[in-house]
Formats: sequence, C-alpha cells, structure tokens
Amino acid sequence: MSKWLLVSVGACATLLAGCGSADSTTEVSQGGEAKLSLRLQVPKPDPGNPLGLAKPPEALFDLPDPKVWSVERSTDKDGNVIVTATRPLPIGQDVDAGVSILADSRRLTRSKVRVDHTANGWSYVATLEWLGEPAPPKEAELDKASRDLLAALPAGAVTLEEARAVAGDIRVRVWRLMFGPPEPLLPQIPFSSQESLQRKLRTRLHAAIESVLASRLGNRLSAEQRRNLAQAALSSSNAAPNVAPNPDPQSPDRSKDQPLIGISFAVRLPGRIVLHNGLQDPVTGEVYWELFPQAAQAGTVVLSASSAR
Repeated sequence: MSKWLLVSVGACATLLAGCGSADSTTEVSQGGEAKLSLRLQVPKPDPGNPLGLAKPPEALFDLPDPKVWSVERSTDKDGNVIVTATRPLPIGQDVDAGVSILADSRRLTRSKVRVDHTANGWSYVATLEWLGEPAPPKEAELDKASRDLLAALPAGAVTLEEARAVAGDIRVRVWRLMFGPPEPLLPQIPFSSQESLQRKLRTRLHAAIESVLASRLGNRLSAEQRRNLAQAALSSSNAAPNVAPNPDPQSPDRSKDQPLIGISFAVRLPGRIVLHNGLQDPVTGEVYWELFPQAAQAGTVVLSASSAR
C-alpha cells in the first residue's frame, strides 16, 4: 500500500538533514498581555552533507523588521546561526507571525496570528499561506479516484460531484499527513522500516478517510460502511495513487526552490484549553503544531486553540 507514498516523498526525506527551522510562539499572561516570539535557525554548513543549507538567514527567511520587533542574532556552540525576535501582540488584531520562507528572494509563505479575549476565555488563530508555485493539478487522477469511489458506494448514495469532493478532501488529508500539521510523518521516514511505516500510514489514513466520509456524506453511510470503505481503499494497491499527489518524472525538480524548513507554532493561553486542532503539552498546557511550509500548498493552514476560565 505504501510504495506509492515512499516514492513520492523519498527524495524529500534525504533533504531533512541540514535544514533550517522557524518557530513562532505566542504567550498570553494571566493579566491579558500577549507577546509574540520568533526563533529562526540556520545550521552551520556541513561539507559532508551536500544537501545541507549553506545559506545565511537572509537567504532563507524574510527577517523581522527591527522597527517592529526586538531582534537579536547569535551563533551557538555548534556554529548554527540563530535569529530571535519578540514583539507585543495587540489583542484582537491580525499580526504577521514572522514565518516567511524565501526561495531565490521570493516569498514562499505568509503567516498571521491573532488572539482574542472571548466571553469565556481566550482564542488563538494562526494561519500559514502558500505564496510560491502551486502544486500541479492531477485532474486525471482525481477523476479516476472519484469514479472508483462512486463505484464502491451504494448505488445512488452520492453524485459524481460529491464523490469528487470526497476524493479531493482525502488528497488534502494525505498531503497534510506527510507535511503536517499537527505533526508531519515525513521526518519519521528515514528512521522507520517499511513495515513500520506501512502500519503508521494505514492507521492514519484509515482514520482520515472515515472522517472525510462522515463530514461529506453524513448519515448517508453508516459507521460500518465508512469503516469498510476505508479498509477496502487501503487494501487495494491501486487505491492510494488515485487520491494522493504523485511526482511527475517529466517535470523539473523544484526541491531546491522549495526548501524543507521545519516550522512550529505554539501558544499558551490563560485558563483551561477546551478546544484545539494541534497537540498539547501535558505539563505546560501549551498547544503546538509542527509542519513544513509545503503543507500550505494544499490550501491555507489554519491553527486554532481556545481556553476557558
């Protein structure tokens, strides 16, 4: 089942060593004051790793404006260059979160963060938008996936347009499974056996397919029908390629133009976290998300969390 996916991301996985990182953290105090912190890191050039990033921070990030942010630059004991920046975060306003990745002086991403004081507590929303070259459409694959799905469903259960919407949603879920959020599977590939990776993929994709079917089709399918359909899709060696982005051997390699830079967002809100679409640290209560910039190629990434007193 996973051979198609290993081919799709195998080349990308080798780029992980020597990549930079961008971390955006928002903290709201008990008194209601919010602060936004940004940490950008570029690793020391490694002659033994030709895929490592041998560029200064200015070539990889649109650095924060010192007129708005308090900016510091340093080099750690390992030779990594680190840029840290902080700024007050006005409540109730959209603010640039500072996660702006560059490629050949072009901005690939744009990020925003917003904190609001609600009637019962606090809410946080961050977005990451893709500004680079969009992922090439795979209309033929999507059409085939839609017809395969339609044939697998009970007669008259859905229209072709609805089947196409389901197939499109599943493609996005597969993409986000690899690139995040809340936690990308891609970094685990170099360290997982094929059997282990297959199990992880089956588990996560099965849940994703069931979720999409429930969201799009509601009560038109029973829980058992959704489970059976997801199982059948993942049991077929031909099912996965129809709903997932695959590399085109005839297209030019764009990996150098779209670097795999690790991104994280995190937030600490007063009160008790009651809703979020990320991961939560059980000790600090912090909600966090991990992803790569390519995650936004499938559509704007929206990260949210809310707390109550």
